[in-house]
Amino acid sequence: ALAAQRGLVVVGARDALLPSAEEGRRLKEALAPGSCTLVELPEVAHALLQDPSVSLSRVVQEAAFYSPSGAGSGGKALATFVPPADEDLSNMRQSVLAVQRAAHAPVFLSTDAATGAVRRGLGAFPAASEGRPVLLVGNHQLMAPDLGLLIDTYVAEKGEWLRGLAHPAVFAAADQVSGGGDGAGGGGGGGGAF
Repeated sequence: ALAAQRGLVVVGARDALLPSAEEGRRLKEALAPGSCTLVELPEVAHALLQDPSVSLSRVVQEAAFYSPSGAGSGGKALATFVPPADEDLSNMRQSVLAVQRAAHAPVFLSTDAATGAVRRGLGAFPAASEGRPVLLVGNHQLMAPDLGLLIDTYVAEKGEWLRGLAHPAVFAAADQVSGGGDGAGGGGGGGGAF
């Protein structure tokens, strides 16, 4: 079993693209007993965050997952995160991220909560230092190439690090490419700075 980090898994039971319900149950079993809450939305398909019937904030509240007082175990695991060294970050920006920026030319937009105005960049996006959790969902591209660009832009504009999440297959592939592992993968690390 994996570490006892508290987790919330939300899946659409009518996902015709992937076996999300089965994967959610498998993930819950793989995590430490009692550490994972699984929410299966019976009438929702693959793109559950785009489904107008889904309110993620309501799901989080109903699952009693968010503790604004800081109670619970949530903050302990994040406190052990060590960002990449400045040299590693610079090398990543000059190599992989430079190629991705040239190929994709990403444009990030954020909405000012007070005025509703859309601004270029992530400046209007809330910061974790404001005392509330931040969930940043990327474009959901195949193998998540947007994740590094999204994290790097957020770091540059907000001065805070994000923790990227992806399917374990992404990290297993990264480990194989970098020669850093046996391909077993994991849910929170991999072969790069991001």
